[in-house]
Amino acid sequence: MKMRIIFLVLFVQCFLIASGQFTFDKGYIIDNSGTKIECMIKNRDWRTNPKDIKYKLSEKSPVVSASIDSIREFKVDNYSKYVRTKVKIDRSPIDLQSLSRTSAPFWSEEMLFLKELTSGKACLWVYTEDRSWFFYSLDGSQPEQLIYKQYVYNQEYVILENAGFRQQLYLYLQNENTKNMNLKKLEYKEEPLVQYFKRYNSLYGENEQTQTNVKKPEREVFNIKITGSLNYSRLSITNNQLVPFGYDAKYDFGGKINWMGGLELEYFLPFNRNTTSLLFAPTFEHYKNSKMIHNIPLSIDMVSVNFPVGGRYGVYLNDNMKFFFDAYFNSFLGIYKNDGFISPIRTVLNIKEIYNFIFGVGFAYKKWQIELKYHTNRELFSDYVMWNTDYTKVSLSVSYKLLSVKK
Repeated sequence: MKMRIIFLVLFVQCFLIASGQFTFDKGYIIDNSGTKIECMIKNRDWRTNPKDIKYKLSEKSPVVSASIDSIREFKVDNYSKYVRTKVKIDRSPIDLQSLSRTSAPFWSEEMLFLKELTSGKACLWVYTEDRSWFFYSLDGSQPEQLIYKQYVYNQEYVILENAGFRQQLYLYLQNENTKNMNLKKLEYKEEPLVQYFKRYNSLYGENEQTQTNVKKPEREVFNIKITGSLNYSRLSITNNQLVPFGYDAKYDFGGKINWMGGLELEYFLPFNRNTTSLLFAPTFEHYKNSKMIHNIPLSIDMVSVNFPVGGRYGVYLNDNMKFFFDAYFNSFLGIYKNDGFISPIRTVLNIKEIYNFIFGVGFAYKKWQIELKYHTNRELFSDYVMWNTDYTKVSLSVSYKLLSVKK
């Protein structure tokens, strides 16, 4: 219990520290008076459009919080540019169970930060929450939404789409470079729309101004690591059905050092500065123990390969060092080959584990990584109703990066 409390405190402290960590990168803001201020902006490489930002005038200056009401525009060099504007945005529901029965957009007038995707004669903007809305402006005009909406037809649950953006492009954004493009097949997605606007602007010699041509700093996309762990495992087994036969119901094997080994596959999500990643960690484990309990010789021997999946949140102290915490779901899927548990009545119980959770905190330096993990209780005898186990462990693991894919 003490170990659980200590680990929980560490985990919470790590989260509080990590949640406040992002680097400040060079950029600028333009305030309501039109003054351009060179500064350093807390760069989250936003997945969804921000409502406010934090910046400082120099490395040693205090951090200033600024809301959308106080900033007309801001840009983080080599990343993104956002402009505040009042627009009409279609707030029609997108959940399949809540789709409206009309093709007309549900307009809402809102003040938003729009992210610039292309600049030039024709600008393309995007606003992202649980979905993405795209906007266009021509020759510096007020941005207007490119219309796309799914809706339900009549009483039958037939899903149709209002792809009005294709007609908008045809009427307002056609020139010699785009007239041969098949608008009927154009998708309401960032990449095809950016390509369309780039072709449109290239007629006016403005393709070099496209924001999507900006090269962000190289980042890791995928890692493969080899991992080895030392575990301190505690195991106790109970069966109240044995009480009538004169046996004690609980068989405590106490603590035991065992080992695990495997791989860690890590995929970084393409936002928030590589702080968030998805994990898949196939792991081999061998646990063997024997003990005289209540004057009865008991033994257990199990070998398993498990496939936990999870997520990680990291804080980069610099280019080579990172502090992180993670959580895994260890499913009931696994490969088992073992001698099972020899019970007090000399029967052999086959081991088949059910799910549990794993929480970890760690530190990475270049290709090396060290991590402390707590494994919650995992039931070993899922095929036996009357038998229960308490199998928890704390592990110290060391990993080495075999392969890193960068982009």
